[in-house]
Amino acid sequence: LPITDYRTRWSGIRKSDLYGAMPYDQARKEILKLLVGKVLIGHAIHNDLRVLNYNHPKALIRDTSRIPLLNAKAGFPEHQPASLKRLTKAIFNQDIQTGRKGHSSVEDAKATMELYKVIEVEWERKMASTALVKTFHRLFKSLLQFWSDHWWTLPYIDLKGGANYTETNTSVVYSFCLLARSNELH
Repeated sequence: LPITDYRTRWSGIRKSDLYGAMPYDQARKEILKLLVGKVLIGHAIHNDLRVLNYNHPKALIRDTSRIPLLNAKAGFPEHQPASLKRLTKAIFNQDIQTGRKGHSSVEDAKATMELYKVIEVEWERKMASTALVKTFHRLFKSLLQFWSDHWWTLPYIDLKGGANYTETNTSVVYSFCLLARSNELH
């Protein structure tokens, strides 16, 4: 299909840039080879991934447009995506994307990387902590299921009907473990 809109304002690409260029399918294959298993740092990177028709593991994406920590440092609402241009101006007092020829992918990539560096340590620490908590919860659920299947049943008396049966008392154990975990973090 012929290209009808080069989106030059955002891409900086013009028709003349594509003469002699590698075909899309070949370029996509080459790009995907580079991305597998890598941490991707980008700004509104979901747009780029959508164009590539590629789902990268969420744990390996660092999208500077969606980081509350970065927005807070810029003085913006924490849970509202901010443009690369605004973040760069607010944090570095530097103007980007000012040319009439459209965005420069190189300029955008450099600005994105500089923004990432500002919050890299805090962000990666938070990512690791979140991953640890998720792993802990999955492991704990598995252990609870195993224990309830084999050992941990407590007598339960139904006061209305007077029937006795056993019920797994996992909520007490889970609450205890969460309390122990929160005490470790403080």
